[in-house]
Amino acid sequence: MWVRKRIDIGWRGLAGAAMDCARGGDVAPFEERIAALWGRAGRHPFVNLSVRSGFDSLLTTLAFEPGDEIAMSALTIPDMPNIVREHGLLPVPIDVEPESMNVRPEQVEAAISPRTRAVVVAHLFGGRVPLEPIAEVCRRRGVLLIEDCAQAFTGWDFTGSPQADVSMFSFGPIKTHTSLIGSVFTIKDRDLKDRMAREQETWPTQSSAAYFKRAFKYGFVKGLSIGWIAGSVATMLRWMGRDHDRLATNMARGFAGGDFFAKIRQRPSAPILRTLARRFERFNPAAVERRRALGKRFVERVGEQALVLSAAAEEPTFWVLPVMVDNPRELVTAMWRRGFDATCSSSLQVIPAPADRPHLDAAVGRATLDATVFLPFYHHMPQRVVDAMADLVRQTARPLAKPETRRVLEGPTRYATSLSLSRSST
Repeated sequence: MWVRKRIDIGWRGLAGAAMDCARGGDVAPFEERIAALWGRAGRHPFVNLSVRSGFDSLLTTLAFEPGDEIAMSALTIPDMPNIVREHGLLPVPIDVEPESMNVRPEQVEAAISPRTRAVVVAHLFGGRVPLEPIAEVCRRRGVLLIEDCAQAFTGWDFTGSPQADVSMFSFGPIKTHTSLIGSVFTIKDRDLKDRMAREQETWPTQSSAAYFKRAFKYGFVKGLSIGWIAGSVATMLRWMGRDHDRLATNMARGFAGGDFFAKIRQRPSAPILRTLARRFERFNPAAVERRRALGKRFVERVGEQALVLSAAAEEPTFWVLPVMVDNPRELVTAMWRRGFDATCSSSLQVIPAPADRPHLDAAVGRATLDATVFLPFYHHMPQRVVDAMADLVRQTARPLAKPETRRVLEGPTRYATSLSLSRSST
């Protein structure tokens, strides 16, 4: 079976992470090595335990007033708006356009109110949102611009947009070039970075034992992702009446169970920083380029039979391969039968609109999630396997035709593209 997402670290990297836990040491040398790679173009790098940790400390540092608002890309992991609410703030959705997953400046403008203090734009599924027009809106309205690059790391060609005040990169378990945990923020204002550092000095350091357990856990997960093992486990679970799809989703979660805020309000230990530094210094962009080439090949081969989300984004890298179709459950079943671990499940959710502004409802985002299938995809996949998967999509998928979906995607939001229009008339 081709599993939906392989952990992007080799066995040697996992062993190195585990061995780092026995060394301890001072964090300063590793922070300097990381800063040497990330501190470019006038931006100031800051390493966190996770994007959630950094975002939480950023909001603490900014000290907005209770009731202030953070406008955010409507599709995001639920932890991000939950962190906003924890600070007494209101998350406000900015809807997306289906083919590129971009947010548009006019939608950003519509989401901003007199109480808006920051805009968070997420680069989804390996694409990248053009920030220049959005940054102009933020400057004119006097709000901070934060970009969530958790799904958009491509190497040293992009360490944060010069238009963003804060750029957030993740190296959690399922991210590109993972270190199993850890994030890097690049920040325009040195004073803001220093204030965040002082805030996190009050936090405890995560233990080396915790990172060792994480390395062991994801070593186990990596072993389960080996084709014949994954297929056998999935078959056994289905025979036992268990949902292997839900199990796979839960195993990928980085902060499951327990006190969420106690878990994220920790500093990275020396072993984490050592692993991050080593992984960054050994980064090879060839893997990202191969994944990009395979993604483009898939899009061309599928043609108009399915809408590949983020394919029309700026410099798409296909971190995942989501396809939007009219019969998602049928496509998932067909994929499983042919050994492809596809799913309709997603860690993303739609941020609800404020009760007094129902016109901000993220109808496009909701319709997108309801009709999307996530296919297994990574740079290790042979070209012939990607071709076979694309052919199966062409044979099984029905192009978007449901009237309610078409109304949302082509209606008053004005997000229709020539491609989606041509598909809807098929």
